[in-house]
Amino acid sequence: MEKEIEVRLRREYIPDGVKGRPADFWLLYDSNINQDRFIGDPQIVRSLDSIFLENKERDKKMAEHLTMCGILSEKHRVRSYWLSSVKNALSAPVKLFFNPSGKCPNKCLTCFAQDRKKCHLDNNTARRAMKQITEMPIFWMNLGGCELSYYPLYFEFAEQGLKHGIHVTTAISGTGLTENWAKKAKDFGIKIKVSLDGPKEINDIQRPNTYEAAIRAIELFRDISYPVRINMVHTRLNNSEKVIDEMFEIVKKHGAAGIDLSLCRPKGGAIDNDLMISFGDYQNGKVKSVVDRLLNHPDVKEGGIKVWINKNQRTLDRLDAKPCQALNIHCNGGRYSMGINPDGIIDACIFLPPEYIPKANINTPELFTNPSFILDIWRRDKIFKKVRTYTKEKLCIRCQKKRIEFVRGCKACAAYYGDIDPLTLLH
Repeated sequence: MEKEIEVRLRREYIPDGVKGRPADFWLLYDSNINQDRFIGDPQIVRSLDSIFLENKERDKKMAEHLTMCGILSEKHRVRSYWLSSVKNALSAPVKLFFNPSGKCPNKCLTCFAQDRKKCHLDNNTARRAMKQITEMPIFWMNLGGCELSYYPLYFEFAEQGLKHGIHVTTAISGTGLTENWAKKAKDFGIKIKVSLDGPKEINDIQRPNTYEAAIRAIELFRDISYPVRINMVHTRLNNSEKVIDEMFEIVKKHGAAGIDLSLCRPKGGAIDNDLMISFGDYQNGKVKSVVDRLLNHPDVKEGGIKVWINKNQRTLDRLDAKPCQALNIHCNGGRYSMGINPDGIIDACIFLPPEYIPKANINTPELFTNPSFILDIWRRDKIFKKVRTYTKEKLCIRCQKKRIEFVRGCKACAAYYGDIDPLTLLH
């Protein structure tokens, strides 16, 4: 496999960004640090604009300029894009969730795709979709939808993404994992997360009979010197500081890289199995205390264990806007990210209520006749436009005081909890 991958660079204009900040910027994905960044310095923006419009060895000159400015640590291949802006959104998704198969042997209670477990894309359709994905100016691809160690096209798709400068991530339970699969994931540089929702007595309720497989997976990756994150879904069952402390002990004992805490969203099994955190636990501060324990645990400050809360923090930090206690005040659906599911449906966010799910489907001949079929849906679909109007609704008071626009809480959570996003209580 090729080791050299490109840096993706995209011209953006957002009229509703943070007040007082330049609305024009370049958005860059740096393969060296696996991070997307806003380049808002007016002088650099103008220089890149000028180089782009020259159209002579354009991307080579851009790479040299970014290196000279210290934005890139070393020379990389660059692929640059200039797309017309999309109202209330980025011109194209930054992250795409590609779920070509829903087949999975596990019976996790938090599963949001239970009705898709028998679905999978035809191989020709999946390959055509993957071709369009690599040609879109996305930066990140979450390759998932099932237990990927069973999906025969997994490494074919992962390699294609990586060769085109796309960061590839995957979450696994550890079920069916082999040493060869793990070593290949390491060789490719795929970022792996292992799903584990607590100690055995809690995890095996939420993810029946997967605790031992998850521990073996963490240890296997540790033993090949490729530590992985633990992906922990935050539910009412593990909403306690004691569980957080136990998770840190698991990290230290079995050699994980850290803990990635993700909010349990109101979809599928989370609702059917009564795993949603009660609104009362947001109001009384219990959720905030658990989050604070994670962020400020002694093993983070003194032991060097890493923790992650939500990818949206990165986006807001680049705009000098501080998120609500590093948690999600920012709805990415249809503005930053999109998904392609095993039944072919393209969505703005898998967790949104039904009226916000587009009718667009890649199981159509147009996928094979229109080379920008998927990107056109992002830019023109009526339901995507409907999702984006949510960004124009009233913000929470603290966000208004920070003069932040273009951000909102989670639409799915607000719908579930009665038009109130409980995450706004975590300021």
